[in-house]
Amino acid sequence: MRYLAAVACALVVACQSNGPVPNPSPASHAMPYFYARELGDPTQLAAFDWSGRQKTTIPMAEEVDHSPWLAVFRDAAGHEVPDLWRPFPWYFWADDDLTRCDLDYDYANSIATLSTLSPGQAPRQVAKLTWKPGSRFTTVRLAACSIRTDRAIATESTNEGPTDLWIVRLSDGKTLVHRTYDSQNLTSVVASPDGSLVAENSGGAASTVVRQVKGWRTVLRFDGNVRVSGFSDDNSRVLTVREPLEPPGSIRSEIIDRSSKRAVWTNDGYEEAISFVARTGTADLVLALRGPAMLAIACPAADICWRFSNSRLLVVRQDGSTSEVAGRYLTDW
Repeated sequence: MRYLAAVACALVVACQSNGPVPNPSPASHAMPYFYARELGDPTQLAAFDWSGRQKTTIPMAEEVDHSPWLAVFRDAAGHEVPDLWRPFPWYFWADDDLTRCDLDYDYANSIATLSTLSPGQAPRQVAKLTWKPGSRFTTVRLAACSIRTDRAIATESTNEGPTDLWIVRLSDGKTLVHRTYDSQNLTSVVASPDGSLVAENSGGAASTVVRQVKGWRTVLRFDGNVRVSGFSDDNSRVLTVREPLEPPGSIRSEIIDRSSKRAVWTNDGYEEAISFVARTGTADLVLALRGPAMLAIACPAADICWRFSNSRLLVVRQDGSTSEVAGRYLTDW
């Protein structure tokens, strides 16, 4: 078994920079930077601080997967380990920004195996999740993987919608919760980074609700055409997108303060907050905003172009103040 280490690319000699290289602390999640790919060349990673200013550009020799904090897996010699990269989102970066949580599939027996891969350790199998075999297209995905709270949340969905949710303890693989859904009533299930909150998106006449995992208590309720996209790392903010009742129409993206249930930031128009990165330990988010005219563009690795989108990046702080990143970028977070 090869020795694996997760290190920040900025610390590796092979990742040369054309500017001052951000100096990360030993814990990668403490790095005050987020990364996006250059529009003209997805192998160029731009590093930004949380004011939205670009600090440097890091050229990568090839396409590599990275956590939002640029933790990439390398062997003892410092070389990237290519077989750890996968072209589909079947893995999930844990909330320590160093550990990767993987799902491997046994389609013949309808089993998804959850495992973790941590710096300096061999892959560790956590649990086996069995989905219902049938003719409908079925997927099992991770919604959360938290080292801090020792839990992972996985969901099973068909082409109609979510059908199952599991909460698994990472340390011993025990299934703590297994819930089933009527797939026709939900469009998606989203979890907070620490797995303490779950949003059930209705996408229809029923309400979208946010539940606290402990006691499964409803803590927020939205109209059915509101979709919860995610949470801030401290769980105090909820990112929502309100779809128009009859397209075409204006899309409303909002960041909701969980305690007051009021919006601290609102964006109306044709842009949608399609993805985001949450700053560890805070309520700050950086949003990737895209309108209908901002379509995916050509990139060197054609088979993974679907992962990228031409986006406007906007940093939204706890108080709702914003800083826009100059230019447009490709995001794979």
